[in-house]
Amino acid sequence: MSTSIVVTGATGHLGRLIVERLIARGTAPGDIVAAGRNAERLAAVAHLGVSTAVIDFASPASLDSAFAGADTLMLVSGSEVGQRTQQHANAISAATRSGITRIVYTSAPMPTPQRSSSRQSTRQPSRRYSTPESRSPSCATTGTPRTTSAR
Repeated sequence: MSTSIVVTGATGHLGRLIVERLIARGTAPGDIVAAGRNAERLAAVAHLGVSTAVIDFASPASLDSAFAGADTLMLVSGSEVGQRTQQHANAISAATRSGITRIVYTSAPMPTPQRSSSRQSTRQPSRRYSTPESRSPSCATTGTPRTTSAR
C-alpha cells in the first residue's frame, strides 16, 4: 500500500506551496490529496496530477471521505478566527476515525492572544488522540496519530 498525504487548505497560498513542495521532493502526485473548500480553486491544483477533495471543516462527512485511506494529514490552520478550534477538532477526529497515523499541524505565525488561544485549543484534541508513544516512530502499535506542529 502506498503512502498518501491529505493537505488541507490546498486552495490557499500555504496549502498549495505544500503540495508543490511535496511533489518537488519526490512524492508521487497520485499519493497526494489536495483538499479545500473551493472546487474551482481545487481544479487549478488538480493540473499538478494530484487527487482533490472538497472539504468543509464543519462537515465531518466531507472530512471522512477526503481522509479515507490516507496515512498522513497535513492540517493547514483554518483561516476563520473564532471557529478554528472546532474546525481543527473536527479534522483531528476525522483523521482518527479514518486511521491516519500522522498529523502535521501548521500553527499561525506571530501568535496574538486570540491566535494563541486557538492554537492551544487545537493541541488539546490532538493530545486526547495521541500519547507519548504515538509521537514516536512506534505509533503503528498504538492506533493513534502522531502529531507535529510547525510554525
